[in-house]
Amino acid sequence: MASPASPPRPPAAWRATLRRHRDAALARALHGTWRAVQQAGAITPGSREANRFAAFGPGSLLAFPPGSLFGEAWIEIGTGTLAGFHARVRVTADSSIPNLWHWDGTYSFDQG
Repeated sequence: MASPASPPRPPAAWRATLRRHRDAALARALHGTWRAVQQAGAITPGSREANRFAAFGPGSLLAFPPGSLFGEAWIEIGTGTLAGFHARVRVTADSSIPNLWHWDGTYSFDQG
């Protein structure tokens, strides 16, 4: 004897299920696209954007989006430097030597 079939789902339930599947697929596509944009937009040695800096060491990367950058012609990025999204560093001027700046080696990550 066959078991009775389950009752058909109401149309609203089908629509909600389809909406959840559609939203999940859209989210996966959006996140995948954003990862591709971040990889393509990263500033790496030899790129046109890296050439705006006074120096841009091998193995260095500024993640996309880079945030506000000013005075690139006077900034030297060392070897193997990684700066990411929402990263913040503090650079201070040396009052005894003109045009000399110091970074104390600390950084923080903002939540945006």
